[in-house]
Amino acid sequence: MNMTETLTQPPHQLLPTPEKQENFADFLDSFPNPAAKFFFGLLKPSLLQKGESTPCLIPPIEVLRAMPSGSLGSAYAEFLRDHHLSPIAYGPRRAQIHDVLHVLLGYGTDYAGEAAVQWFVMGCKPTLFNWIVGGYLQLQTRQWHLVKTAFQRGRQSPMDPDTFPVEELWEVPVDKIRERYHLI
Repeated sequence: MNMTETLTQPPHQLLPTPEKQENFADFLDSFPNPAAKFFFGLLKPSLLQKGESTPCLIPPIEVLRAMPSGSLGSAYAEFLRDHHLSPIAYGPRRAQIHDVLHVLLGYGTDYAGEAAVQWFVMGCKPTLFNWIVGGYLQLQTRQWHLVKTAFQRGRQSPMDPDTFPVEELWEVPVDKIRERYHLI
């Protein structure tokens, strides 16, 4: 697969399937795209240092689906279903809440949406990983206003992606979480 073919695929199709991995290290080793595999191989030591031991924050999908309509759990389950994704239920908190951020922020899973999530996180609490991934995705999309807005949203939010208490919020209405974290 060449770079042009890579960029025409939705970002989630370039990722390994989380349910086939046993831990975050296996996930990082299993990218099907050679460029992604190389990139994440370089970042693997720092990514593992930041949260390999974080316990699973994501309830079983059946539990999420049974949560009240409008709750974070219900909205997250719908998001995963609608985008044909599986939860990332291991690794650092930042990795496990990635798709939760898509739900709360309203960004899609295309390159622009992925860039926006990374830039939002950079606005909250930047890491080298977010700068590299966000910068790469931004160069692909060139949607400057979107990432600028996402970054500003992150700067205005009291959210810390390393401590965001998602495990306490599954049954809380999405609107209340957005209000609490200034995501409206």
